[in-house]
Amino acid sequence: MTRPDGMKPFIPDVADNKTPRPNRYVMLDFVEPAPGVADANFEAALVTQMSEVLALPGWMAAQRFRLPPSGPGVTVPRLTFPKYLVIWETEGNSAQGLQDARMAATKAGQVKALAADPATAQSSWWVTTSPFIDKDDFER
Repeated sequence: MTRPDGMKPFIPDVADNKTPRPNRYVMLDFVEPAPGVADANFEAALVTQMSEVLALPGWMAAQRFRLPPSGPGVTVPRLTFPKYLVIWETEGNSAQGLQDARMAATKAGQVKALAADPATAQSSWWVTTSPFIDKDDFER
């Protein structure tokens, strides 16, 4: 899912070494419905929340995944993971600033909070850097 306004990540011209480039981050958001919340209702609320968060500055794209249930006759025990994963692509000055903006929007009612189980919810921020990616990789 991309931003509703069609905004894309900002990349200055390759020859422009004076314009600061925003930092890129990936946020992994693992969630599970709260006890008593139906999966269908949770999934609908999750899609709505993704649209609301993508309207915030710096939140560029989101990809949702759902862990399938284990099938009948499965003999190998599975590790217990939350059922839903949302991978967020963001850009900004800091991951903390992006997270603070999302929390402020949730408190203000701009983003509806999910009925997620707080005991299993996990978030992880990743900086998208690599010693193998340099300026030449962004030349097209």
